[in-house]
Amino acid sequence: MIDLFKKYIPYRFKITLITFLGFILFFSIWRLIFLYFHIDKFSENYLLYLKSFYIGYRLDAVVASILTLPIFIISYIPYLKFNKYVRLIYLVYTSIIYLVIGFMSVIDIEFFREIGFRLNYQAQMYGFDAGNEAWIQIWVAYPIFHYLFIILFIVYLIYSINNILLPKSGDNNHFYIELLSFAILFIFLGASSRGGFQERPVTPGHAYFSNTDMMANHLAINSTHNYIHSIMQSINETNLNFYNDADNITSMIIKKNQEKNIEIGNLNSNPNIVLLILESHVANRCNFLNPNLKDTITPFLDSISKESINFRNCYANGTRSAYGLSSIYCSWPVIPGYPLNRQQQYKIKGQTTFASILKDIGYETIFMYGGDSEFDEMKSFSKINAFDRIHDYVEDEYLKKFKLDNTNEGVNPWGVFDEFLLDRCITILNTKNKETPVFISLFTTTNHLPWIIPEKERNKTTKSINKDFNHSEPFSPSKITMRYVDNKLKEFFNKAKKQKWFNNTIFIITADHGLNIFNDNINDPKNGHIPLLFYNTKLNPTKIDKIVSQIDILPTTLDLINRDNYSSNLFGASGFKGGGGYVFRNNDYNIQWIENGWVYSEIIGLDFHEYYPLLMFGESNQKPLTQKNKDILKKRCRAYAQSAFYKQKLKLKGN
Repeated sequence: MIDLFKKYIPYRFKITLITFLGFILFFSIWRLIFLYFHIDKFSENYLLYLKSFYIGYRLDAVVASILTLPIFIISYIPYLKFNKYVRLIYLVYTSIIYLVIGFMSVIDIEFFREIGFRLNYQAQMYGFDAGNEAWIQIWVAYPIFHYLFIILFIVYLIYSINNILLPKSGDNNHFYIELLSFAILFIFLGASSRGGFQERPVTPGHAYFSNTDMMANHLAINSTHNYIHSIMQSINETNLNFYNDADNITSMIIKKNQEKNIEIGNLNSNPNIVLLILESHVANRCNFLNPNLKDTITPFLDSISKESINFRNCYANGTRSAYGLSSIYCSWPVIPGYPLNRQQQYKIKGQTTFASILKDIGYETIFMYGGDSEFDEMKSFSKINAFDRIHDYVEDEYLKKFKLDNTNEGVNPWGVFDEFLLDRCITILNTKNKETPVFISLFTTTNHLPWIIPEKERNKTTKSINKDFNHSEPFSPSKITMRYVDNKLKEFFNKAKKQKWFNNTIFIITADHGLNIFNDNINDPKNGHIPLLFYNTKLNPTKIDKIVSQIDILPTTLDLINRDNYSSNLFGASGFKGGGGYVFRNNDYNIQWIENGWVYSEIIGLDFHEYYPLLMFGESNQKPLTQKNKDILKKRCRAYAQSAFYKQKLKLKGN
């Protein structure tokens, strides 16, 4: 068969076709590898996943045809023969492409594990643009040499196949045969580059063919195609012009959630405020938020939640730390593109933020982080946006004395273990000016890949969770780091209770984002469910079921200290006011609206949207959603996204 192929088909045709099919085979192998590494997330619907490969072929063909185009053009240059030098150049070109795509495919595997999306522009943001931390984490946490072996083996395999099939040399065939083969390949590659002969070229949205199994859709995606498409979207300004009255709709939504009030207790004027932002503390791993959790992970948070105002339905607006911090500090939802703390409008002094409001009231403002706050541009954002002082691993004399040894003192690259950061917070509060209230925002780091805690505490911490510890669950090591953080929070509060400033301090406990545990839906909101506690000895402990998000933390705090007049420029609303609440979430170009127990989700620029009930922990299904209510959810989601997006553009223009 191979001999017949070599003998009767024009060598120019063979070179182009072998190149194209080589790329198709390469993409198919990596699709199989993606399936293997995430097999625990897939069901047993094998026929559906075969369809994923069929659907995926069209996306593979788009990339394969573009990569094959240079070979096609060069091979049909008149009088060019495929001698050993041209052959060598060809093999070098294809091998380099295979290596690059191989590395991208490996990144895609881990990217999906952490974020729940196939490779997109956020990988660029956290790889090349964020600093050394991400690269160090790769070496510390990922099986680099295993991946390297897989890449090299696959490249060698495809290289060998190509080498066997490629002609050693070739002579020009009859003119008409050459012309016919050129025409066939031209039409074939042209059609393949569009994904077929249909009117519109295929986009990543073509992969979302299943309404019942989201993993089937993820499997169909070509990660290279998805990454390039995402980069192009980020370069070109997103079109969110849905409605002429978007601002009015958004204003009505916010206003509705600013009515009424819940009795919460009386506080002294301008109490100290300590905002504890816990890394990756997902509600699914918090016992006081997940009644079905068998492991004992958060015993201290469980106990303090009973003495706090507990917002049981709080959600992260984004999926990464920079997005979470931006929503908390700016009281603004996540919008498509880079996080707000990295956008130009927040590199200009005068924007309304958590720190700027409290500073205007008379607070000293402090940002604390256990690592180098240059990461994700946290330091520059904090300095420009009204934080008076920064205590991080680089600037703080106490913190910098610890070694990031992955054993006793800290984690390389993220920072010192949380116990040392919390101890430093106590010291700062003890030495503050007694006449000046202080706002401290403390961002922890330990509950993060590579999931390391002090060696001396590992066995004790693991055994205290569950004697039958399940290591097969997604992110199971995070249970250990979360339990460690919980233990250190207990020690922190025990020390704080002995200090004079304790009774006049509000402690806010929340998270930057959750963990990608669930993959039932795009940007599954269960992964974004996070804790939100307000603790002070003078507050009336209560459970509040209103649905809130990170953007509501600032207005809720202002309401708590009777400074609600500062909330007019914020996108969030106090959790103590309004009805059932709402949440707007965004990841990449997925926008999502949660209200009245339902979720509306769509991917901007792709023909994909879904509605589904928000079921958390074994709840029964909601009543069917009427078409009228579907339209309402969709309109609110789009209007809110449009208003938030373009109002940020006005900030950049100084309006």
